[in-house]
Amino acid sequence: MAVFTILIVLAVLAMGAYLYIRRTPHGMVEFKSGLVLKFLPSLDAREPIEIRADLEKFVAKNIHKVKVPIHSVSDHTIPTRHGEIEGRLYNDSSDLKDRVILFFHGGGFCIGSIDTHNEQARRVAKATQLPLLSINYSLSPEAKFPKAHEECIDALLWIKENYMALGATAPQVVTMGDSAGGNLAIASTMAVIKMGHEDLVTHSVPVYPVTDGSDDTSESYQKFGEGYYLTKKAMNKFMRDFLAHPEDVKNPMASPILEKDLSKFPPSFILTAGFDPLRDQGEAFVRRLQEAGCQVKHKRYDNAIHAFFALKDFGQKGLDAVDDIAQFLLD
Repeated sequence: MAVFTILIVLAVLAMGAYLYIRRTPHGMVEFKSGLVLKFLPSLDAREPIEIRADLEKFVAKNIHKVKVPIHSVSDHTIPTRHGEIEGRLYNDSSDLKDRVILFFHGGGFCIGSIDTHNEQARRVAKATQLPLLSINYSLSPEAKFPKAHEECIDALLWIKENYMALGATAPQVVTMGDSAGGNLAIASTMAVIKMGHEDLVTHSVPVYPVTDGSDDTSESYQKFGEGYYLTKKAMNKFMRDFLAHPEDVKNPMASPILEKDLSKFPPSFILTAGFDPLRDQGEAFVRRLQEAGCQVKHKRYDNAIHAFFALKDFGQKGLDAVDDIAQFLLD
């Protein structure tokens, strides 16, 4: 009887701990995301350049632990107006495909790399069966706006001339990125359209994108600006380090929500997270595309936090999002 009572007590304690991990002021999150919120420091804990250094060290030690087998991985060098940048091609098929995914990693324009987004790139390439090129653009504060944007535009144009070397049969690209990378996906797509390359980007998939660099008063910022990993304070630091001049926030490349003409934007799938300060600006961009008559699909992943995308350690919703993207691109 005593053993049974002990087991009951342990079960109650375990359930209590489980619910404590998942609980937030606005509802329950997945258990793994709850662990992130309870035990990892917010992104405003230190300066972005310090977070970057520690993140790269951590990734260097643990990148081999990512267990997402893929057919081939190869490194490429991409020329840009600012010099060469690194690219890494992930391909889960030996067959030629009709498109290439160009992937821009997130990290507030200040942190992140091909290596930090190795798991995400592998999962997307595997699910879509399309070759995916992930690139290392220049980071702030060393590189101020618009350097990273110009490198990403040049990488997109480079694919137009080198698509066969990447495993594609045609100069057709899907632009994709998370957070700051979502901004770069949108901005580079708009840029090449303005340059007359309207057929180059067939689809765009921005994941919880930065679309308004001046936005820190929206409802989602007020609700989720503290306590949800990405914070209002962290975003303000990122934008401070990223912009060469405060008025650059009004440039449509830095804030795509300000772009006057979106009518030629390609079919897109925009993903947002329910407990994310960037949620409202991403969804505002969805409305801008709808108003412009563009084909746009949107999905809000309720109770998900920023950075959940394609990471096993953030929970199942991020893996489901990869499947949703594959479904969108392969329909």
